[in-house]
Amino acid sequence: MKDEKKLTVIVNTYNSEKFLDQCLDSVIDQLNDKVELIVVDDSSTDKSPEIITDKIKDIKNANFYSVKHNGVSSSRNFGIDVSNGKYIIFVDGDDYLNDKSIEIILNYLKDNDYDLTLFNIVKYFQTDNYYVKEKFDLKENELLTESDLLRNKICGRPWRFIYKKEMIVNNNIRFPDGLTYEDEEWVPKVIYYANSINYLNEDLYVYRKWNGAITSTKNIEYVMSLAKIVEDTYNWSINCDYKEKYINYSLSRCIRNIISAIDDYSNIEDKNRILNWYYEHYDMILDILDYNKKMKFSIETFGPQTGIKVYKKVFKEKYSIKKEKVDHI
Repeated sequence: MKDEKKLTVIVNTYNSEKFLDQCLDSVIDQLNDKVELIVVDDSSTDKSPEIITDKIKDIKNANFYSVKHNGVSSSRNFGIDVSNGKYIIFVDGDDYLNDKSIEIILNYLKDNDYDLTLFNIVKYFQTDNYYVKEKFDLKENELLTESDLLRNKICGRPWRFIYKKEMIVNNNIRFPDGLTYEDEEWVPKVIYYANSINYLNEDLYVYRKWNGAITSTKNIEYVMSLAKIVEDTYNWSINCDYKEKYINYSLSRCIRNIISAIDDYSNIEDKNRILNWYYEHYDMILDILDYNKKMKFSIETFGPQTGIKVYKKVFKEKYSIKKEKVDHI
């Protein structure tokens, strides 16, 4: 019989030795008998496995799994499969939880039972050593609508939410194996299948921005991975009968980022890979951009590269989210 918990914290790691102490301590220091920690390491080649083993060796409700190297998606999927919590949160190995985050979540879950709960994050810009707090233009204790999500530009980041595991399992929602930017497929799906979405106005998670992160690395394969995410999510969304605006908003962001990446490469072969994808999937792109007619107009009129530049300069996107720069949290 499974030892059922209220909350599972899934930490996924790959060569995260620089940050693992802070990450794991931020969870371990808050553990209690209602919470389990699952650490899934994607076959790190640094000292991550040794650090994890040492950290959790005397923790009864913490488990460490080392899986065959196949990317963060496989690690998260494995963590979901072995989890015992009614609810799940994700923590990346280079990020960490704020003090009392787990206590706040458990107190919240005493009186709330939503499929999905959005909370605030704090971005830590490591190079310049400052933090940015983010606050959404949302009300607590009210079900979030598609309009709320669009107004606040809620986008792909799996660690932004508390998930009811039952919702994930019943709808067979999985991270796409072997792809980078996997969250851009995951978040539209959990948004779509969640029958109830709420907002918890608490700063629970610290997201570290640093130069070594995958998303800060300019790699053509990462761009093409995002392109594959767009194709797969679009094909899935064809049969979606609601929340279509949110799905297309999410996909339009990805399209903007893919086209913008053309200028990141001096190699003509890399540029052409992106351009060829654009022209091969032109009808799909225009269909998605029916949501964002300004972007659609720009690239139809000026072509992809110039069109995206015009769109960014002339049609500046507005955000309802409020940001506050602070020296410490």
